[in-house]
Amino acid sequence: MRRWAKLGAAALLSGAASPGFAHHSVAGSYDSSHEATIEGRVVEFEFVNPHPILTIEAAVRGGEPRLWRLEMENRAVLGRGGIDAHTFNPEDYVVARGRGGRLSAHIMYVLQIDRPADGFRYEQDGTAAHVTFGKHD
Repeated sequence: MRRWAKLGAAALLSGAASPGFAHHSVAGSYDSSHEATIEGRVVEFEFVNPHPILTIEAAVRGGEPRLWRLEMENRAVLGRGGIDAHTFNPEDYVVARGRGGRLSAHIMYVLQIDRPADGFRYEQDGTAAHVTFGKHD
């Protein structure tokens, strides 16, 4: 029985250490005192649990374009706000504002995304997502 207990414990520990399955706190991963705005073209939108990811190619302050990983609120909240797997498409031009990563460059927790071509705006407000269309200041 001891052998099975050791194997079970090892399996649990290896799964817990896997970043693919780990959930994290937004405050622990992103710096609320460091907000940035980036703009660029959508490369991919992954409408996955627990947090959808929007990957864009963007440059900051005249630098070379780089891939940015933009993490959004959880999928259920986005769905209630009107976002689905087809909201963002490759080559869409977007402007995103959010909190920068604490330990990694080129990642952001999204607070707002604008798509100027059609007036789309996504805003994260606590645990609510709001989508509007039209002119924005």
